[in-house]
Amino acid sequence: MKKNYPFIDDMDAVMERLGGDGAALDRLLGKFLTAYRDSAATIDELARSGNLEEARRIAHSAKGAAANLGLAGIRRAAADIERSLASGGAERLARERAALDRELARVASELTAPA
Repeated sequence: MKKNYPFIDDMDAVMERLGGDGAALDRLLGKFLTAYRDSAATIDELARSGNLEEARRIAHSAKGAAANLGLAGIRRAAADIERSLASGGAERLARERAALDRELARVASELTAPA
């Protein structure tokens, strides 16, 4: 494992899921960011074009992946987006999308900061 990750909510639980493999955590965090770094903007674009179901699917996927990695801030923000989209509350999407974008940027910043 490269360094301490302050954005991970319960490091012990995450490491238990990974069998203590810190290198796997590093790889998975990198893959997570590759897959979801632009998800807030993608969700916004999909919602604006009326594709709420696909936007909700992306939020749901980000929520699940974040939960498995202990990324509680991202999980919460994605869950809020998913709930809004499921209930037709797309009017709150801008605030929730901004929260997801902030959390993703925080994780990206920590991962790219020198150890």
